[in-house]
Amino acid sequence: MGNLLTVQFWLNIRPGVLSPNLQTAFIMFIGLSLLLTVIFWYIRKQQKKSLYNRIYKKLYSLNLMNLVVGVIFLFFTIELIPLLSARFWFLIWGIGILVWLFFIGQAVFKIPIIKKDLAKEELYKKYIP
Repeated sequence: MGNLLTVQFWLNIRPGVLSPNLQTAFIMFIGLSLLLTVIFWYIRKQQKKSLYNRIYKKLYSLNLMNLVVGVIFLFFTIELIPLLSARFWFLIWGIGILVWLFFIGQAVFKIPIIKKDLAKEELYKKYIP
């Protein structure tokens, strides 16, 4: 565990194979991304006119991106391709996921404002002939 906090671990161009436990966890993460991609795709198709459809689209694309990038990274680490299996790519990928989740969170916090605006609009339309 102490090896994770060293610069040598993250910047090594030839990092070697993943430990069996880490590789199993990584495969489970890819499987979870596949499952969530299918779930959000189904929900998005069922609720096309929902207020939350935009959120479901963003979550679907996040999980689809994680699935594709995860499979590519898994291939690179199994095949021990020198530069492409470096650990700093995982760090960049994790930062990208956090940024993407930040923007999804912003969209979630805008929903009450949108609901309030829709209620005002409905009240306004009620009195227009």
